[in-house]
Amino acid sequence: MSNTPAHTPAFAVLRNCICGVQVLHSVFGVVRAPIMTTGMQVASRVWVVWGIMVAAPAQIASRSLTVLPLGAYSMQLNLMSLLLAWSVTEIIRYSFFAFKELGMTPYPLLWLRYSTFIFLYPLGVASEMAMVWLALPHIRLSHLWSIDLPNAVNFAFDYFLFCLLAVVIYIPGFPLLYLHMLRQRQKVLGQPKSKTA
Repeated sequence: MSNTPAHTPAFAVLRNCICGVQVLHSVFGVVRAPIMTTGMQVASRVWVVWGIMVAAPAQIASRSLTVLPLGAYSMQLNLMSLLLAWSVTEIIRYSFFAFKELGMTPYPLLWLRYSTFIFLYPLGVASEMAMVWLALPHIRLSHLWSIDLPNAVNFAFDYFLFCLLAVVIYIPGFPLLYLHMLRQRQKVLGQPKSKTA
């Protein structure tokens, strides 16, 4: 990402700092979204941006598959797919909420809101995990953000192990959130009506 257009990671950083407001919206009932689910999604995005992309940009870029060389700049597959999944999801989500505030719910937007996750959510998670995978060797070798014993507060922290633990949490977390969204889709869109003779 060191040879990625400079505004791309900055945009992701800014967007993910602002997305913390989503949790507050859930807490105060501005939107009808589960606090825990929203919190987990926001936390994972903030971690991927700050704890992975900002922490090891050169290492991620040097190990990524470049798919779009543009002179001095390039776009890596993992970054393109991550930005695509996050951006399309949020454009649909916020458009849906904006129309809902106006008292309208156009069916195409409703359908997009409760259907695009079927493809975009696995793409986003796979892209997030690709970012982590690409950054892990640098995090381990550099001992990034780790605290060793002995020290004055008698506390140790290994950021590499923290990253591995986060990846392990994704394993049960992804199916739980995905199944939750499938249930929401079923509840909102319902069963297709069958014709009876």
